[in-house]
Amino acid sequence: MVNTATTRGLTRDRGDDQLENRSTAKDCDSPWLTPPQAAKRIGTSVQFIYDSCAAGGLKHVRLGGKRNIRIRIEDLDRWMENNEIENT
Repeated sequence: MVNTATTRGLTRDRGDDQLENRSTAKDCDSPWLTPPQAAKRIGTSVQFIYDSCAAGGLKHVRLGGKRNIRIRIEDLDRWMENNEIENT
């Protein structure tokens, strides 16, 4: 029998320094992103994502609270393509 310790979604066998990701609900294959996930995907700040949603340019859904929103991956990708600036 192996003793395991759990820390913030990571499991570690006692005596083993290797950490492995554990499958969580956040790791599912959802087409929806949270603002931090969207920001990470396009390499920008979370505040920029919120500002873009507030300005009406980035499609999103509001799940209740002011900052509780989700963005579809395809909408984020389309928004990026539509805002692309070509170098001349």
